[in-house]
Amino acid sequence: MTARSRRKGGELISQKTRREFREWFVENSHLREIEASFADADIARSPLTFEPTLGGERRALVEQYYASIDWTNHAHVRRVLDVYEVILDRVEDGDRYQHMVRVLERDGYRHEQGRIVASAADWDLGQILKAGALFESSHLQDQIDRIRQAVDEDPGLAIGTSKELVETTCKTLLDALGEQYDRDADVGKLVKQTCRALNLTPEDISDTVRGADAIRRVLGQLATIAVSLAELRNLYGTGHGRGSAHRGLQPRHARLAVGCAATFATFLFETYQHQQAENLGEKAS
Repeated sequence: MTARSRRKGGELISQKTRREFREWFVENSHLREIEASFADADIARSPLTFEPTLGGERRALVEQYYASIDWTNHAHVRRVLDVYEVILDRVEDGDRYQHMVRVLERDGYRHEQGRIVASAADWDLGQILKAGALFESSHLQDQIDRIRQAVDEDPGLAIGTSKELVETTCKTLLDALGEQYDRDADVGKLVKQTCRALNLTPEDISDTVRGADAIRRVLGQLATIAVSLAELRNLYGTGHGRGSAHRGLQPRHARLAVGCAATFATFLFETYQHQQAENLGEKAS
């Protein structure tokens, strides 16, 4: 699969997917059926109006409902997915159904036994985009798109890109903090420098903090996650030639690597945001 559904600013469903399901409504439903579908999912219409240039009443009506959705909010998106589930149950054209399922898969969702579900890895990736939205990094978005597409089809690429995702996160935060660093540094060095800059090293934890030893152990393992991803990448991921007998890892292994990278990157972004908020509070007082 070479095409990609681009999502912006942490949005959980792409514009391409929204259009695909909207057009099904336009071709197969009356206005009252559209209203009932969204009402059943507890989705209200936005007070915004859409001009006829959008292409007809049905299309404009769907856009009114879409406009009330926060596409970065999992609860909001879950209600939209409930609407999409009903649509998929009604699609009679086999080719159209397969196409609609494919666009959902590009966004990280599967249609199983009548339900649309997100993989755990994709949920974690969505959290990175939400946590890192402040930086509007197109590079970060590109890497997440690549991982989403590769987890099942090319696990080695997903593993390699997960390691690159950690590098991008560290460089983004070091730039934001005004820290100088070696652009060619390996991921282990970047992680250590980022953790120092964010006061996340074991040495930053005072003995007076409750559970200090446990916290130090957890922080001490942060760099290990990134180093381990680099080792996995070297053994099984992209970037090295392979013999004909080489056996790569499976999608479940790729999801483990993606989950680790996503959780770690999100933690770094959220730590930065928390510290910035505290600094603003101190200046205000």
